[in-house]
Amino acid sequence: MKKYCMNCMREVTTGTLCADCVNLQIADIAPHHLKPGTVLRERYLIGNVIGEGGFGITYIGRDLVLDTKVAVKEFYPAGHVNRNHAVTDELTISTDQQREFVKAGVERFLDEARKAAQFSEESGIVNVRDFFEANATAYMVMEYLDGRTLADYIRENGPMDAGKVFRLIDPIVTVLGKMHKLGVIHRDISPDNIMYLNKGCLKLMDFGSAQYYMEQGQEQTGTIKKGYAPEEQYMGNEMQGPWTDVYGLCATMYKCITGITPVEAPERRGQDLLKRPSETGARISKRQENILLYGLAVNAQSRCQTMEELLGMIRGCEMDSAGDSVTEFADHTMYGGQAAYTQQQSYGQQPYNQQPNMQQPYNQQPYAQQSYNQQSYGQQPYTQQSYQQPPYGTQTDIQRQAPAKKKRWGIVIAVVVVILAAVGGIGVFLWKGKEKVETTGDYYVTGCKDVMKVRETEEKDGKVVAKLDNGEKVSLVEKGDDRYWKVYVEAEDVTGYIDYHYLTNKSDAVMEPATKYVNVGKDETLTILSTPDTEAVSLGVAESGEEVTVLAMSGDQYSYIYAPGKSAFGYVESSKLSDEKTEIKEEDAAATANTQQAPQKTGDLLGPGNPPANYQGVYYINVSKGYLALRNAKAFDASNEIGKMYNGDYVYALRTNEQYWYVYSPSLGSYGYTNSDYLVSSYASVNIYNDNVYYANVSTGYLALRNAKAFDSANEIGKIANGQEVDVIDFSTGTYWYVYVPDLDAYGYVNSEYLRK
Repeated sequence: MKKYCMNCMREVTTGTLCADCVNLQIADIAPHHLKPGTVLRERYLIGNVIGEGGFGITYIGRDLVLDTKVAVKEFYPAGHVNRNHAVTDELTISTDQQREFVKAGVERFLDEARKAAQFSEESGIVNVRDFFEANATAYMVMEYLDGRTLADYIRENGPMDAGKVFRLIDPIVTVLGKMHKLGVIHRDISPDNIMYLNKGCLKLMDFGSAQYYMEQGQEQTGTIKKGYAPEEQYMGNEMQGPWTDVYGLCATMYKCITGITPVEAPERRGQDLLKRPSETGARISKRQENILLYGLAVNAQSRCQTMEELLGMIRGCEMDSAGDSVTEFADHTMYGGQAAYTQQQSYGQQPYNQQPNMQQPYNQQPYAQQSYNQQSYGQQPYTQQSYQQPPYGTQTDIQRQAPAKKKRWGIVIAVVVVILAAVGGIGVFLWKGKEKVETTGDYYVTGCKDVMKVRETEEKDGKVVAKLDNGEKVSLVEKGDDRYWKVYVEAEDVTGYIDYHYLTNKSDAVMEPATKYVNVGKDETLTILSTPDTEAVSLGVAESGEEVTVLAMSGDQYSYIYAPGKSAFGYVESSKLSDEKTEIKEEDAAATANTQQAPQKTGDLLGPGNPPANYQGVYYINVSKGYLALRNAKAFDASNEIGKMYNGDYVYALRTNEQYWYVYSPSLGSYGYTNSDYLVSSYASVNIYNDNVYYANVSTGYLALRNAKAFDSANEIGKIANGQEVDVIDFSTGTYWYVYVPDLDAYGYVNSEYLRK
């Protein structure tokens, strides 16, 4: 019988490693791995582990019948099973609950194999050759792919040329189109699930989240991959289809071209902070860029609906690049008030419109399941959402270059575009001493009473590195999650953090702070708006006579103000402000007193409504049992419930200055108030109760909490005693799970082999 190297499966004459592998640092074999040399079904020789996740182990292998190298994937749900390969190859399952879990998991695993096997002849997908049950679990035998994941390739080599990405992705688009015709959607497309082979092509892997979208009657579950999952996947029971995979694939292409993971879909629902690829410095044509944005539309209805449509556009670009005309590259600028683009007619497509407001919420519209050419999907003219930004947050207006007219000027024009980008104040590089600082727009200090302090950190008491007066310029480096932006002050040659509420991108909007008073009728209130337009969301209301501070002027109609009584920044109508406080007449005093005792009108929309165009942040429901109520009043009362929100659901926060926040719930499609004590800012902070609660299981000593996924005395950050609770945050990190330990009030990694339910 032939002998093979257990690390690369080359034939050897003696030993278990070939001459190339014998000097490699190969990890020790863990007790729960199959021993190298194990043979499954008297056919598949198992070698070393080449990958491991929370639910599976992948080994290099050899098909002894066909004498070819293969990859063998084993279903191994860490935390639910054990194995000591010195005793047996079979999994050890301790409880009936775990046994049921494993049984259901095996069925899903084999279903994944069946789905993938239907498309194994396609060049854009990994070839599944066999699948079977053994050792109380299941196995999938696949072609061995010489290469690395697309994520690893980007990490090692940086962004790729857009033209190359469009050529490489063609086979995957093709096979996904065929999958969709059979009703199968992948639902987990990302750089982690695509292999970049050494021979220079891509292959799609991992059908663990795939499902038949024509049979979506039950609640949908699956992994949410941040940056690559569209909004409908966050809403577990929303209709998903080919358009869902379009988003994931275009997000993957975006990552390849820019090196940047796209902004999460729910966070784009309000002010869309997703940068156009050209803004990041990527070399990409306008047509290519617009195709990506079409596929990345937040609204499912406004998105490219099918892989056939996407493939036609991609190949249209390839034909253009193969012709004689010079490719016109997108300007390297930010998109404040981006002008609409007209897609070339060679696509056979109409330009589309990413509409900020639909006539109905998109989750109430019926989706086409098989007929992909309906006019209701993605056939509208496209314009990036053109919100009218606040004066403190608007990006500099775009200045587009004239198209190249003669081929011989192509190189010259391309150079001119780069030079203009380098000096135009948008997407530019400035130098801090010898350090290059990338900035994305100029802003001016406004509305500051004394001086505006630029601090070294985002902390309120951080070291002051610069003091600025109204009108002084800063350049944006990065927008923060809170109220502070990172900026570069060229005049002082320093980088630091500044409160963005006191910035405007319009130099003529700069002003000294001015005290004004609300001047409306005695029974009226003045609404504080999120943006200076009639479609804005209410951030609160100010009563007649209330004092506000005007920080900047947004044209003649609106003023940007701070209302100390409401702790709110926003826009109000300038005509309803006066220099002097309006006095209440004596005869109105009694009526006013009575009015103050009655429930105050909030001016807030309560109940069903379209999603907001702008919001303060995305927050997640965190309740241990039952539900969190959305209410039509700021108080706990069984009679004021609008609907029920469950653990892990999310809301858009519109006003956060009281105990009960004003929010929009996508799951209910409604506005209302909810108790902020049960909201957290990160999904990772949501406590997933019961299934994620484990306990340390050590016979002596302690279980170490570590800051890295490895055994090392230097990475220990805490000690967990036997029996102490451990809440698992992420099972997918291999043997070392990422956890939270309540007794230590700390996050870190622990060896999952020393945990029990």
